[in-house]
This record gives sequence, C-alpha cells and structure tokens, in this order.
Amino acid sequence: MKTIPLIMMSLFFVVVTTNAQEDKDSDFKNPTRKGRFIGEVDFGFDSGNFTQKHDIYEGDVTTENSLFIVDTRIGYSFIDNLVVSLAIGHDHQRQETITPDLIDFPGTGSATLNKSNGGFIGLGAAYYFLKKQFKPFIGAAIGRTHVNVELEGQDNITELSGNGLGYTFDFGLAYFVNDHIGFEVRYLHASFSNDVTGEGTASGFAYDVAYEEDLNINIIEFGFIVAF
Repeated sequence: MKTIPLIMMSLFFVVVTTNAQEDKDSDFKNPTRKGRFIGEVDFGFDSGNFTQKHDIYEGDVTTENSLFIVDTRIGYSFIDNLVVSLAIGHDHQRQETITPDLIDFPGTGSATLNKSNGGFIGLGAAYYFLKKQFKPFIGAAIGRTHVNVELEGQDNITELSGNGLGYTFDFGLAYFVNDHIGFEVRYLHASFSNDVTGEGTASGFAYDVAYEEDLNINIIEFGFIVAF
C-alpha cells in the first residue's frame, strides 16, 4: 500500500509533462501570489475486499469496503504561496461483511452492512513551492467533525451520530494551465475522533449505544484549482 502514492504521483508527472507546453518562466505569473483568492475541489475513491479463514465456518468470512471523499477549500494568499483557507470535507463509507454458516449448523450465517457519512469543517493552510506552472505543495487543517452511522443486520438495526475534532495533513503537486486554472493530485491523511451515541433494535428489543470512534483515512485525491 505504501507504493501506491509513489505510483500515482509518477503517473501524474508523466501525463502532465507529456501534454503541457514548454514552461516559459519569464512570461508566467505566479498563480498563488499575494492577494489572490484560491478555490479547490478534490475527489478521492478507494475500495478493497478481504477474507478471513476460520475453522468453525463452512467458508471464508468476506468483507467489502468502499470510500468516497470530497474536499473543498476556499482561501486567500496573504503572502506569496501561502494560502489560508476554509476547509470543508465530506466522506461516505460502506462496509459489508458476510459470515457463512457454522459447520454442522445450517442457517447460522449472517450479513451485516455498515454505512457512514462524515463531515469536516475547519481552518487550513497550504504552502506552494516555486513560482512556476508545476508547484509542489504541503498543507494541513484542523476543525470540527461529525458522523452519521447506520448498521444493518439480519435481525437488528442501529442508528448512530456523533461529532468531535479532527485534523488533516496533505502534500502533492499542482499544475497551472494559466494564471487562473490548475489541476492537482494530493496524498491526504485525515484523523478524526468522534463521540458517538445512538440506539437500535435487535429481535424486537431496544438498546442504547455510546462509544468513542477514532477514524484514520489515507487516500489519493485528484482535483482542480481556480485562482482569481
């Protein structure tokens, strides 16, 4: 998994280098110069399946995961290349686990579905290196988080919600087509901590749930930049 960011960054370098025109530094203005408003929208998607072998089941326990995330930033460059912004994020996660029957006990298998929608709003900053069309950058943000979770089983449903604090850290590469439009790829790490509460029903009985959730997300995002 650690090689994925390096592979994606390398592919991005190849694509934009092949299609970009020659960078004329003397004629190109710095898009992230002082006094500019910078808007960004980035998208990320990840998925994965895994299996667990157990001697007590007739087959493997299988789990399917998917994650979709959208990040938006609206900022202002107070000095050249330093952008302070309002950071807003949203993520949607889905996890489905199928457990087969116990050996010699038909009908004991089960399927569970975990769906969650989370959000982040906070204050962030990013620093863009160089004054060229290709601009490496590094950034971070801290703010408030919230999450809504729905757990579904064969005989139970649980609905949960919570909020807390979180932070993000990212780095990547931006390529500006001109003084106003650019594209970027970033590697994002997000860490959220939420106090979650809710209630559910199982076999006709109601119950309450409360726990602290620590969520860590590592994902590659692609997006575009508008500067004016």
